[in-house]
This record gives sequence, structure tokens and C-alpha cells, in this order.
Amino acid sequence: MSSNRKCRLVVASNGSPHYWKCRWNLNQLGDNDGHCPWRTLDVFISKSNEDQPDASLWTQDNNQLLTYVFDDEKLPLRSVRAEDICQAERFLLNSLDTDSSDYSNELAIKFLISNTDGYVAKADFFEQRLESKGLKMLGFVLPLQFVKGLSAPEPSSTDVSRLLSIAVGAILLRKAQSETLLELEAELKNRFSFPWLSPSPIPRKRLAMVQDPASLLPARRRWEAAASLGIDLVLVSDRPYLSGEQELFERTFESYVEVDLTADSRLPQRIADALRPSASKLDGIFATRDHRLASVAEAAELLGFFSSPSEAYANAGDKYFTRMKEPDVGNTFLIESVEKLDVIMKSFPKKAYPLVVKPCRGDSSQCVAKVSTEMGLREAVVDALAYAEPGRALIEPYVQGPEVDVNFVLLDGKILFGGVCDNFPSQADTINSSESLYFAETKSLSPSNLPCAEQELLVSHFHQALIRQGFLSGVFHVEGRVRDSSMQYSVDTSGTSDLRLRPKNEVFSNPSTFLHEINARPPGFQCCAALLLCFGVDFWALQMLCAARDWIRFEALAIPFLNGSRDHLLVENLHCPVTEAAVRKTFPCLDTRTNQLHFMGDPVPELRQYDSDLDSQMVQSQVCINVGDIYGSSGWLWMTTFLVVSRKGRKEALEMSDQMVRKYQAAVQAINDAASSSSGLSDAMK
Repeated sequence: MSSNRKCRLVVASNGSPHYWKCRWNLNQLGDNDGHCPWRTLDVFISKSNEDQPDASLWTQDNNQLLTYVFDDEKLPLRSVRAEDICQAERFLLNSLDTDSSDYSNELAIKFLISNTDGYVAKADFFEQRLESKGLKMLGFVLPLQFVKGLSAPEPSSTDVSRLLSIAVGAILLRKAQSETLLELEAELKNRFSFPWLSPSPIPRKRLAMVQDPASLLPARRRWEAAASLGIDLVLVSDRPYLSGEQELFERTFESYVEVDLTADSRLPQRIADALRPSASKLDGIFATRDHRLASVAEAAELLGFFSSPSEAYANAGDKYFTRMKEPDVGNTFLIESVEKLDVIMKSFPKKAYPLVVKPCRGDSSQCVAKVSTEMGLREAVVDALAYAEPGRALIEPYVQGPEVDVNFVLLDGKILFGGVCDNFPSQADTINSSESLYFAETKSLSPSNLPCAEQELLVSHFHQALIRQGFLSGVFHVEGRVRDSSMQYSVDTSGTSDLRLRPKNEVFSNPSTFLHEINARPPGFQCCAALLLCFGVDFWALQMLCAARDWIRFEALAIPFLNGSRDHLLVENLHCPVTEAAVRKTFPCLDTRTNQLHFMGDPVPELRQYDSDLDSQMVQSQVCINVGDIYGSSGWLWMTTFLVVSRKGRKEALEMSDQMVRKYQAAVQAINDAASSSSGLSDAMK
């Protein structure tokens, strides 16, 4: 670190001058592994009780807000008017407590400064890559903005005001402890060792996004990603926005193109025809949901935009076609009618059970069942055939072993990122029963607790599965299991279930993988956020950059944290039975034939309000009410998913989540109990 330099600050507040001592260190430039060289500036400020500078340095008449008085006579006094204050100076001033009489407390602010000129690849990179740390921070750059770098070697005459004027972000530390600053410096190297500046100007992009009518609120991070990349979005749908979201729609989308999204063979052509008049002003097209991916890829082919082959999307969206491309298809059967099931069942040995039955097309584990009897098999097949048109069901063996998600970023067949996430056991994994059991997701935890060798096996095998499907570039969410893993889920003495080593006396074969499905898109809302906080990789942003063929930024932003994650991110998926009376009270005008309802009255914020201990570790939440039969439950389900972060370890993350689950279940029960009374939703939460 460089030696301390000092000055005094005169700050105007409520019409009076306030005096502060300031010292600063410009830390030495590190190599940052060859990526976008940067360095940090540490500024230390405390209230001054020493002899003050001449009062004439500050005058109220000229709107003077901040004056630097340097100890070094070579540096001239510098005053800044309110309208000329830079963002870093504004952050500094907002951090000062002018009413405090404590002269001993010294706060510290660490500023990030680039050492080269360049253009911002993603405007919110600073806040996003530090979000899991729970720090008070702020980034100062705009989308595609030019950033002036610091010339090296730095002239000794450069003052702190010049350094602040080129800072790109800041982190506030209430106590100036050298150990904390050193730890933070190391963490910044871990998180910012990637090319966050481009040497060349970055043109704005415009993309068409095909999406079914849905609430814009749950996917706010996707819209924030587009804005931070300098990407304008054109919504292609059959309805522009839901009731009450017009203002959000107008902030999010540049324009709207109406298209009939009926899922038929003409859909790709309808999309292409609707966009062709403005195609020259578009850079690409993409979709957000599985059932639209193949049609939108075909529309992209018709318009000449980049896309993976539409045939690859069609195969990946069909679980039977996906299975048929695997080297070992095993005892897998395609069922298109109950009559065909009857023929196949005649040859089923009893030892074939348990089996898994799933619709060939579907998502969110809906209508996916584990069966152990002929009766259960028949019932599950009937349900799967009825799930979607045309009715087709897949029967495959039930494979024991830890379930995982493996999330990929590929460019020209090369893995830019491959991260493994642990999926905790579902009802079907934990209960032994002759009845049909379902695979509704429970919780997932990143990073994985599997041994490195098993994680590498998963990444290697599922990467090859993507290549076999025909995918070379893009983002992918692959689900599967490790067969004969060295790990299993077990409960410790405190009652916490987690993935742990199997007993040494158990005999098992070498681990192998079993593919469940390929989703050629970013993972779900919460898992995307978990990947972003855990590894620094924004899958929403990468999907859009891929569609726009912006390969330079695509490759840069796929680089994860240099030394991996030091935080643990847990996604909890909770399904609480709720009475129809409670649903009707929440939605007075409800048509109970409606399949799924997203609503803004999420109870989690109120639970956080009454429990401050959870507030700092709860990242976000989402809630909906859904019919329960697709998850093997009668009536309705109050479904919530929330994301928590632990900076201490997996055990803390699991304990926090379990605590939240108990409180949430009690809250939903209170809503059920209040449904027949005059109490409102808010009253029931208390």
C-alpha cells in the first residue's frame, strides 16, 4: 500500500460548515490475472476537533458543498459546488454523520478504480458481484458508459478529489480496521478478476422477447439485467401486461408486438411475420419458457437471427427424445395410450419397481410420480397422458442417489462455466409407500457438497449430453443424479439433514450419472439468483447476450469468481395446503378453475418485519397459489420459494431455512384459520 496522504474537508450541512479529517491510501496495482487491471482507494474520515481552516474557505452564497484543504502545499485548495459533485463524493458525504460528537470513530470507504480506459460491459457488475456480502455499497457507472482509467505510475501530485472523480464503486466500512480492509481487498480480487470493461465502444442492442402473459414483478432481475447491458426489449405476446402493471411494463419494454401465441405448427411463422417489418432494427429473439423455445428458435431461423437448431430445442423439450439420445437408454418406454401400457405391463417383472412416470413434455416436476405397484403405474400413466396434448408419457427406472442441477454456459461447444447445485430429496425419495409419490422440489443448495471428482463427472457427462442434442452455445439447466455416489443424505444429532459421506462399511460401485432432463434456458427465478450470488454468473444476462451474438461480453460475463464461492445460497420450495375458503378470501373474484395465481401479497416481507434475525439473510421470495393435484395433493397449495444466504456455511443456511419454514407454515395455518372469520390476510400473519 502507498503511504497516507492527508487533507481536511469542509462540508456544508444545514447552512453551516462541518470539519473532517481525511487520509487516503492508493493501494498498489495487482495483476488481477490479466483481467481489466484495477486498484482500490481507501479513504478514512473522522470528525475534526483541531484548529479549523479559515472560515472564509466556505461561503453559503456560492452553493459550495465540499472543500478540500490539502496538507501538501503543492496541491491547491479545491471547492466543489452542489451541482458539480461526483457520485463518489456524494456517497462519501452521505456516509458522514454531521450530528455526531464522536471524534474518535474513523470510518473507511474503499473505492474501486480502473487502471485502463474502457466501456462498461454490465452496469450493475459492482453491486451484483458483492450482493451476497451484505455490505453497504454503490456502483457509479451507467450502461455502456466510458470509464476513464488511472494512468500508471500515478503522479504523486494527484489529490483525492481527482481519484474520487474516476471511481466506479464504493463500499462503506463503519470501522477502519486494517484486517477488514485486507480481507475485503482479497475478496474484491476474487470477485472482480474478469474483464468488466471493454476496450471498444459497445453498441446498444435490441431484442424481441416472446413471453406468455405473466406478472413482471417476479422476474425483475431479468429486466434489470437487460437495462444494465444496454439492451432494449420488445415484448412479443398476446397481451402486453397484467392488471396494475402498466407503469412497470412501460419502464421495462421499448415496445409491444401482438402475436397469437396458440401452440400450433403455425406459431413460428406468425412470430416471424409479426417481426419481419422491424427485423432490420432487431439483433435477435429469445424465449423464457420451455414450451416456447422450439417455436421461437424456428422463428429465429426464418428471420436469420442466431439460435441453436430448433430441432435441438424440440428434442430437449421432449423427455423421451432426450432419453433416446443417451448412450444407455435402459428400460425406458414411451406410452401413448392405456392400451399400449397394458401390453407392456405384461412383461414387467416385479423387480422392475419402483418406476418413474412423467409426461414427455412438462416442467416444474408437475405430474412426475414414483410408482411401486401395477395399480399405481396405471394411475400415474393416465394422469401423465392427460397432462398435455398430445398425450405421451415416459416410463423409466427410479435411480437412487443425490439429485443435482448442473448449469452450463457454452460457447462453440466449450464450457465457459459449469456449476453443480445439490437438490435435496423430494417426497418420492424419502417415503417408502405402495402409493404414488411425487417429485415436487424441496430445497437446493449451492455450492455442491459432492466430492470434486463426482462434480467433474457430472459436468463432463452432461456436457456431452448437450453436444449430442445439438447445442454448442448458450445457457443450459440440466437435471440428473449421481448413481452409487460416495455421499448420501442423512440427519445429524441436531436434526439437520444434509449431504454427507456414506458409512465406510457400505459397498458401492464407481459413481455414474443419470440424466433426467435438459432445459435449454436459464434455471428458474430463485436458482438464477443463487447462481448470480454464489458464483457471480448472471444467466439472464448471458441468455440475452447469446441471442444478440455479443460473444465478447458473453465470454467475459461467464467468468465466475476467481477462487469460487465463499457464501452458501439455499433455495427453499415450500408447499402448504390451503383451504378454498382461504383462497377465496385472498382472491374474492377468483374462478377456482384457474390453474395458478401469482400475487403481490407475499407474506415473507411481513414475516421478516416481525423477525429481524432473518431479514439480513433473506435475499428474495416469490409466492403463488396453485391447484394441488399436479403435485399429488388435493385442494389448493400455497406455494412459496425463498432464497437465503449464509456467510458461515451450509449448516447455518439449512438452520435458517428450517426456521423460516416453521414460521411460514404457521402463518399459512393462521390464514386458513382466519378464513372463516373477519380477520384479513395481514392480521393472520401477525
